[in-house]
Amino acid sequence: MNNYNLLISCTSWEDRFVGGFEYNVNNNNIDRVLLFGIADFMDRTIEKSNHILKNHPEIILGGSVNYIQAFDDVSAWKNIENVFSENSINGMNILLDVSTMPRYLIWFLLHFLTSRQNIIDYCYFSPERYEDCDWLTDEPLRPRLIFKHSGLYLPNQSSILVIQSGFDVGRVSQLIRAYEPEKVFLGAQIGEQLDNLTKNLKQHKERLNFQEIEYFSIDAFDNDHGNIALMNQITPHLNSKNIVLASFGPKLLAVEMFKINSKNPEVGLVDVPVKKYNERYSHGTDFKNIQYGHI
Repeated sequence: MNNYNLLISCTSWEDRFVGGFEYNVNNNNIDRVLLFGIADFMDRTIEKSNHILKNHPEIILGGSVNYIQAFDDVSAWKNIENVFSENSINGMNILLDVSTMPRYLIWFLLHFLTSRQNIIDYCYFSPERYEDCDWLTDEPLRPRLIFKHSGLYLPNQSSILVIQSGFDVGRVSQLIRAYEPEKVFLGAQIGEQLDNLTKNLKQHKERLNFQEIEYFSIDAFDNDHGNIALMNQITPHLNSKNIVLASFGPKLLAVEMFKINSKNPEVGLVDVPVKKYNERYSHGTDFKNIQYGHI
């Protein structure tokens, strides 16, 4: 068992929210738990949130979920900053469960956790199985750069996008329209999840009306969680292009993108929020292939 002052998790309608939470609590010595939730989707997550609050009231920080707004970055940022200040989250041993967190929340939390000198382990639980569905998200909104991690934009340089693809072709399309990049480097997850490489690339090639796309393979479940594959695309362009990173696949890559941004602050992080999620996308919790990392 590992000892942690704080477990940070995000409520979800997915089974792996509860499965991952209970696994972490039962297999580690955890003093307190900080639960975040997305207010805009509260009606979908309330049942599983109440299950956790009812069964683990003694360790939930504040006794409730800290809800943030999905489409108001300023409000969400200030909310998180206040929670960290009010609870003196500094220099702690932290376990961050990124499994069901929106990527902007992962990046916001990592900003405050690292800037306050916390020691961070993170974990990721995959679903036990995926639904073979035609869509994952819908109604993507305008892309938004991440506060304090937006990179450096030089008007005399062209831009490139380095994207970890999932099955969110609409979000990739939104990015291309917004940035009009010189080139897109699109990383497809290797593995058997819904025939990733074949189905994923087929969807993007059929639906994206953009010629300058270079595809590369990436594995979020490799030992480096895909960091080397990302850097292979980024490094040749560090001094000549405006570079923006986006993550739409397994969220381990979102953590690696944060690490890359921390070492290369001229590289920006961008998110594409969506209004609709397919709640039937995943089922169960895979306890045999839990992924861990450290920052």
